[in-house]
Amino acid sequence: MELVIGVDITAFLMTTEILAHGLGQLGLRAPFVDLLRLEIHRGHIRNDALKAVFIHALPKFPNLKTLVVMSQPPAASAYIRKFPQVQPAEAPLSPSPTFSAPTDEFSALSPRHLSPQLEYDEARNWSSSVPDALHDKACHIKILTAWHQANPRLERVVFPVGAYTYVNKKQSRSG
Repeated sequence: MELVIGVDITAFLMTTEILAHGLGQLGLRAPFVDLLRLEIHRGHIRNDALKAVFIHALPKFPNLKTLVVMSQPPAASAYIRKFPQVQPAEAPLSPSPTFSAPTDEFSALSPRHLSPQLEYDEARNWSSSVPDALHDKACHIKILTAWHQANPRLERVVFPVGAYTYVNKKQSRSG
């Protein structure tokens, strides 16, 4: 079952902590959700906040396979920072130091040009030129790795600038 949620993270009292708690409560009450789509209608989210929201909420969605997180495209006047092409990065299933060879990875699909944008801080009183995490591919693999550790059933994550699928090399090599 698909669950679609729209949020305005610039609204009075809407913090990323409240968003994380609310998503977690929904996961506890709707454990059958296998596709979660979060649409940020207003506001932007920093990479540490985006990571934290879902590290808290993902374990509460036991059947979640696909996560889609979307937001408005960056403003045309936003500062544009170009990054080199993102190569698929290795993401071990567990943080165990005994594995010397990587066995799993996220593969990037359909990458597009990215642009960071002005972000409103949590005090809601000033803006700074900080990339919006949803449009900043440079932080995606680190976030995805943490999310997959929080919920190992998560197979696919879609951002406005690309989609990522978790690939287990152990299974694909033996089959």
